[in-house]
Amino acid sequence: REQFLSRAPRIWDDWETFPGPQSITRNDCLHLTRARGFCVSFAIDAAPEHATEYDNFAWVVPRYLAGAVPAWSPKTLQVVDGDVLRPIFASDIPKGGHNLPFDGNITKSTLGEYPVNLQICTQIAHHLVNNHLGPRAHGLKRLSVLYSNYGRYDDPLDAWLIAHGYTDDEGKPDGGYIWLAPDALVHLYNGTDACVPKHVWPQLEQKIREADLWEVFTGERMPFALEYMHMDRTGLRVDEARLMRLSDDLDLSKSLIETQLAALAGHELNPNSPKQVQKYLFEARGLPIQGWTAPGQPA
Repeated sequence: REQFLSRAPRIWDDWETFPGPQSITRNDCLHLTRARGFCVSFAIDAAPEHATEYDNFAWVVPRYLAGAVPAWSPKTLQVVDGDVLRPIFASDIPKGGHNLPFDGNITKSTLGEYPVNLQICTQIAHHLVNNHLGPRAHGLKRLSVLYSNYGRYDDPLDAWLIAHGYTDDEGKPDGGYIWLAPDALVHLYNGTDACVPKHVWPQLEQKIREADLWEVFTGERMPFALEYMHMDRTGLRVDEARLMRLSDDLDLSKSLIETQLAALAGHELNPNSPKQVQKYLFEARGLPIQGWTAPGQPA
């Protein structure tokens, strides 16, 4: 099977991360420079004669097995080292995935090199054609439900996290502890993370082309996403005094907007409250609903 990975027309990859050697808290499992990848998956666009065989197939490569962190612990059992993975990311084969700026930085932090020839980010693509939806509408799991047959494939892993008490302050599963879950759950989840963008992409590409946005996607959005991948890692130099003045100006503008909204609505209206804004726009004002959030609320 490995020969098909090296000859694939396109590779789709996804990292699962854990706190790395410089981590300060468990939240560093998603830090661009402190986190490390503990397993990675690869799906491929195969040639027509192998398309069925590889349609729902992904390689999952465990650098470490379940519970084998922190990475600097003497108990860590490393399964696969970076020399196996670097040639894949360094190859000229076109690559795609979801949230490429993040995964690209994880590749850099884990293997010391950025991946080569990144071409497709399904998160950027979905933002482009559905920018009117809320910020949470572009996650991979939402796209899985909307555009693929994989559905809510993260449910078994979420159930394990909840059952073992790995939850956030709201009682929701905390992905920062995925590395503690059984390999059977994590590897299936990780492999599906690579398969879903592959299955979602043809539909998003069609939407982009139908909207006459292909040049925008390839010539503007993807180049900017890759530039952002580097910018986000190092940050930007800012003028602190000017930043504070801008902050004060924005606070004043926010106050004026809230006053104007209250005058329009005839009562106080919090612009940060989706329910209040929905009620005002779609009930009081009767504006047409252009889209829906995943839970079924007007967007």
